[in-house]
Amino acid sequence: MSWTSKNESEDCVYVIERSTDGREFKSAGIKEGIGSEIELYYSWIDQTPPAGFAYYRVKKITKEGTQLYSSVGSVINQSSNFENYAQGEEENK
Repeated sequence: MSWTSKNESEDCVYVIERSTDGREFKSAGIKEGIGSEIELYYSWIDQTPPAGFAYYRVKKITKEGTQLYSSVGSVINQSSNFENYAQGEEENK
């Protein structure tokens, strides 16, 4: 997940929230804002994503306690199992 922020005049905290149904969100990670007037790029990787659909949003909390939410994004998490990849057959000579 990645997002940008412009004109962060005060320090803030970004809480990354995750949901499996798109309605009930729980905290999955946190990033501290730098507090800068230039555009900043933030990113976060979910180390324990649920299987199937997952919905994510970012909640910005300012030092005054104001909470702002991003739009919700969704992804489909598919597990990778290297044993399932096709293997070439050896030729008999």
